[in-house]
Amino acid sequence: MVPNSGDVQFIENLESVARNSGLSIDIDSLLLENDPKATQTTITVLRIKVKTKGSWSNTYKFISELESLPYKIKINSVLLSKTSEDLASKDGKKITSKSQWSASIDIGVLKYK
Repeated sequence: MVPNSGDVQFIENLESVARNSGLSIDIDSLLLENDPKATQTTITVLRIKVKTKGSWSNTYKFISELESLPYKIKINSVLLSKTSEDLASKDGKKITSKSQWSASIDIGVLKYK
C-alpha cells in the first residue's frame, strides 16, 4: 500500500518503470476516492490515469511490470491504439513503416489516508 505521504514517490516510481520500459509517459489525472470494499476508514484509493507511447513490446513490458510492483494495484482499464508512419526516401518511394502504440491506462492503488 502507498503510505500516507507516499503519493509523489509512487508516481515517480510509476514514471521510472515506464521510462525503464522504453516508453514516454504522461499523467492525465489523479484522484482520491473511497473504496466501498475497504473495511477500514483509514484506507483510500489513489486513481491515476496515464498515457504512454512506445513499441508494442515496451507497452506490454510496462503493463506486466505494473502488476509486479509491491503495491495493491488494480488495473481498471487499458485502451490501446496503434499508429503507423510511412518513412520515404528522397525520391518519394516508401522505405518502411514505423509503428507506435499508445496506451491509456486507469490504475487504482490502495493508499493509507
